Amino acid sequence: MSLLNSFQIGLSGLTAHSKKLSSVSDNIANANNNGFKSNRMDFEETLQSSMDEQSNPTASFAGVKQGRRDHNMTQGQISRSDSSTDMAISGQGFFEVETDFGKGYTRDGSFNFNEKGELVNGDGHKVMGYTIGANGQVTKNKAPITVNVSERGARGTSEVSMRINLDIREDNKEFDPTKPYETSNFQRTVKVFDNQGQEKYVTLFFTKQEPGNWKYNAMMEGQDTASGEEGSFVPAASGNISFDEQGKLSNVSSLTNSFNFKDAGEQTIEFDFGQNVSEGEESSTQYGLNNLVNSISSDGNAEAKVQSIGFGANGVLQTYYSDGGIKDHAQVLLANFTNQNGLKRVGDNLFLASNSSGQAQLGAPGEKGLGEVESGAIELSNVAVNEEFIEMMKAQKAFNANSKALSTADELLQKVINVRG
Repeated sequence: MSLLNSFQIGLSGLTAHSKKLSSVSDNIANANNNGFKSNRMDFEETLQSSMDEQSNPTASFAGVKQGRRDHNMTQGQISRSDSSTDMAISGQGFFEVETDFGKGYTRDGSFNFNEKGELVNGDGHKVMGYTIGANGQVTKNKAPITVNVSERGARGTSEVSMRINLDIREDNKEFDPTKPYETSNFQRTVKVFDNQGQEKYVTLFFTKQEPGNWKYNAMMEGQDTASGEEGSFVPAASGNISFDEQGKLSNVSSLTNSFNFKDAGEQTIEFDFGQNVSEGEESSTQYGLNNLVNSISSDGNAEAKVQSIGFGANGVLQTYYSDGGIKDHAQVLLANFTNQNGLKRVGDNLFLASNSSGQAQLGAPGEKGLGEVESGAIELSNVAVNEEFIEMMKAQKAFNANSKALSTADELLQKVINVRG
């Protein structure tokens, strides 16, 4: 039986190392495949169990078989790309794509836009991301990443946001719109847009009425109004600002608000000094410090043409306009798994989730241990060709050795058969 068993053992060696050669060949064939993760294969011994005369369990050698075969998920080298829609993950995570057979996951960030403005991979699978809300912030609403490339129409300013400190040590004054600088404690000019998208400038004059109570007056430049004169100011909006005993903003109330820009019609511009911020967010103050502006911003824009589209920091899809403006459309999302080796490889550089991998854990780049996303870059295959050649030579020698074992067993068996009694 031992001699006959040698055939089975040798055959198992040929089979196992043939599979090893297939694994190595597959890795080498995909050495230039973007985002490809190499295969790794191990061997396990096989034994035959039996019972001897005393009913003791025994085992005899039965050869070798393929053991664990999993994916080498180490980071591939990141290379710069000529395409602004290419992306590479530096760290943990996978891009999620929508396929005909469910959600697929890939490290290959070779993306482009189709005729519908959808971001897709080379096989046309839609890339998933998070939408951008009306406030310009990333939401957790998941959808295929899509861009609607169009010119940006003119939009008049509707809100000016300021975070200021008004000095409590200032003297009380009575504001006179004919002498705004002399009768106010602090001034700041801000750029706004009228309804035609033309740049205009509004100056806010802050006047201390009594400790804890201030008044603001927004004045338009005379030449920007239908009836004003150049070099003069025309009242447009006013309101009260109140602070508590600790110098924190307690209330803002609007008194008047009507901006009538020449050739653009009437519009309302609200002024936000931090009266609606959440706990812990920055607001305006009244401390014993010099008057200053901590931050100032306004909405609205002029008409602009699209210059280009691309991805900014951490996979945010952006449109770049001729006036320097930027509009965010969506942010690519990433998925990670408890057991990445449990993912099922299905070809086309795609993996599917399985019971072994666990459910996908989604998040934005940089969150929850997920990697960062680099735009205009691509992750190369992590196949180390020199190491694969070494594995190939080892498998080849083992295959040849098992082949020799088979031929030797065949020669010995032939001699036994030729023995004559």
